[in-house]
Amino acid sequence: MSNNVEADRGSEDKNAPPDAGEVNPIFAIDGETLYSRMWFVTGEKMDWMAALFQKPGGPWEFRYRFRYYSPDAPDPFDGDDEKSVYDFQIDPAKEPLVESIAKIKAAIEFVRSQMDGETHELMLNTRNPKKIMQALAREKWAHLRFGQPAKTK
Repeated sequence: MSNNVEADRGSEDKNAPPDAGEVNPIFAIDGETLYSRMWFVTGEKMDWMAALFQKPGGPWEFRYRFRYYSPDAPDPFDGDDEKSVYDFQIDPAKEPLVESIAKIKAAIEFVRSQMDGETHELMLNTRNPKKIMQALAREKWAHLRFGQPAKTK
């Protein structure tokens, strides 16, 4: 069983990529995908989360999402918050991965400045679901749900 992770305030999104599975986790921890790192930016009425990962035999992918908190939804797993998800692939033949990461970090700093929040970076460099979940569990911003689908509205 994979762990369905929306590692901050929930785990379901109608806009998640179509290959994300039935529950549509934004970041599926499946034991096969190599997670390089994750980022989280806090905000008062919203937050932003991203991951750099690589599926077996595939290109590096950078996926991020914005979450806009519903004022009537205190439960992080109730499905009432609005989310938008975006992703793109990184082609190391066109640009070295280290340069792409530098650009990603500059974009994250811009997001942080617009949200007037804090940035958290989690270095992972593993496929191991247990190690990933343990690392996330140590983060104050991570709210985890293990193997349970989120409520849908």
